Amino acid sequence: MGNKDIIKQHLDGMAEKDKAFAERYANDAKNLDACMDYIMQRARKEATKGMAIIEDNIVYGWAAHYYQEDNLKDEKKEAKDKPKQEIATKVKISKKVKAEKKSEYIELDLFGGTV
Repeated sequence: MGNKDIIKQHLDGMAEKDKAFAERYANDAKNLDACMDYIMQRARKEATKGMAIIEDNIVYGWAAHYYQEDNLKDEKKEAKDKPKQEIATKVKISKKVKAEKKSEYIELDLFGGTV
């Protein structure tokens, strides 16, 4: 299961439990790909020396925030003005499972893959 699937599963669960969120989640103007872009933009802001570790609950909060807010600014346009080095920041949100203990992190590659 990829990161996108994990986040979708979480959002689907939220929509089942919360009618108000379900209405926002069903908004045709929003989609999961744009949600993932929003999460990556937020993660880039947290990065230090090109890396950031973001806890699952924070990532899930960003995903929910994406669907709840109507007027999120497009930070991709702002990024065009930044030096290339800043744009190429790689952020890891690690998802590591130990023998019996599950970690609180999801591992994402900002450029679309799972790390």
